[in-house]
Amino acid sequence: MKGNYGGLYRLTPRNLAPILLENQTYRISLVRKSDTEVEIVGPGFVGDHNGRIAIPMPASTVVNVSNVGANGRDEDGGGVHSSTIYYLYAIFNPSTEAVAGLFSLNATQPTLPSGYTVYGLIGFVETDVNAHFITPILSAEDLFENHQLADFIAHRDPLSHIVPDPGDGGTIDVSRTGTCLITVDIAGTENITLPDPPVVGREIAIVAHVIQGELVIGCNSPVDQAGHTVLRFGDDGDAIRLYAIGYGSNLCWRIVCNDGVSLAT
Repeated sequence: MKGNYGGLYRLTPRNLAPILLENQTYRISLVRKSDTEVEIVGPGFVGDHNGRIAIPMPASTVVNVSNVGANGRDEDGGGVHSSTIYYLYAIFNPSTEAVAGLFSLNATQPTLPSGYTVYGLIGFVETDVNAHFITPILSAEDLFENHQLADFIAHRDPLSHIVPDPGDGGTIDVSRTGTCLITVDIAGTENITLPDPPVVGREIAIVAHVIQGELVIGCNSPVDQAGHTVLRFGDDGDAIRLYAIGYGSNLCWRIVCNDGVSLAT
């Protein structure tokens, strides 16, 4: 039973199409095709932003952020940006029944090309310092695969993602923004390494969850202009938040806030 949008199905209990809520997907995945391209892999459906209809996607739709318009991006000023998150939408033109993909810097409402009036968020992808795509994330819950929803929730509230405690001698995972809660359950010293950030804009909060002895974190690069590379935690609740910056050819952390953590070189 088709609705008022040609190839789009209305999402009612009587419909044979998937019952999708806002920005949910069905049998959709994302693949990085090149530095500037992401492939939307179907066939499947994307729930629109109102949660009323499903946008049917073909087996393959390649979207290139270097282009402007359908299967490109929604703005033509300033070119492609480095260290930036691009949101990927499925869009639909009810007059021509054309379906396409669209990148946007807007997380909730893209600027649609002429004739396209229906859209649904599929996912997002981040560019590195060279304005090249990293790995795309399927942001909506896929009712078939049901994966990566937690990544999207953590992205909306990035520091809510819990980074695992690496343990004595381990290295903190900085592959994504998050909070690392560390427990030192020995009377001595626990040593951990903080590697340099992989991209500009990454954040990491490190919290001494329970400290019986001392936690010492060695940083691969200085975390301030004074050259400090060692973070010392001595009490429960000591915490520090770091933000990744880039200057010249360097990627490094800078302290955003610090409560109780001693700095050393």
